[in-house]
Amino acid sequence: MVTRPDNLILSVDDIGLCRSHDLALTARIDATCLDRVSVMTGLGDLTSVSHWLRQVPALDLHLNLTEHSPRSGTNPQSSLAIARRRLGFVMNMPGKYSPQRAKNLWRYQIEAFKIRFGRPPDGLNSHEHIHLFPPYFRQVVKLAHEYRISYIRLGTQSIGAQGGYRHMLFDIFHGVNLAALNAAGAASSTLFYSYDSGRFTPRALLDDFPDGSEVIFHPDLAGDMEVLEMLVSRRAGNARI
Repeated sequence: MVTRPDNLILSVDDIGLCRSHDLALTARIDATCLDRVSVMTGLGDLTSVSHWLRQVPALDLHLNLTEHSPRSGTNPQSSLAIARRRLGFVMNMPGKYSPQRAKNLWRYQIEAFKIRFGRPPDGLNSHEHIHLFPPYFRQVVKLAHEYRISYIRLGTQSIGAQGGYRHMLFDIFHGVNLAALNAAGAASSTLFYSYDSGRFTPRALLDDFPDGSEVIFHPDLAGDMEVLEMLVSRRAGNARI
């Protein structure tokens, strides 16, 4: 039984996006020391990591509309560039992926998850956080209710509006989404932070983030894996930070 010397929720996203990254992750990280792992169905073969996945405390589904805009592990983009890309994608999405069409596609991905793992996912989130845009978040809430999925990535606390126009916009989105989350009675973390080889040290993550914060790491980013490995080693009692 692994003890938790911190109050963070350690999560890994994008499993199923790249087999080599998946295998590298499973070789370095003890699944039982994580809290949540998100898989993408329909993009790759998860057979080689299926045993590792079954040891994860909570196995979530990483809903996907953006499989043709992969991340860059060697040249990570700034948070502003990522935000602009997400906004641009969503502005053009209604013609290609209406909320109803997205819901239908996501239902198919949930069914694929059930076939592979024999049960619905423990939680729902999405690639590039597309589900945080309110028309799509409402569809995720409906799917969570339909499949009795209790956890949706959102965070009960907002990042706040102090970071400029993009944070102001996402702060507005957060308020709308939180009302829908509460009305549905679904659970979420205190807040969530996608590490993305970020500026926070492992010590800062432990000391400065509120209890119950979900910190998300990605197997394709070397900086993410280094920090995650430190946090997991600390949980396993093998290292101090």
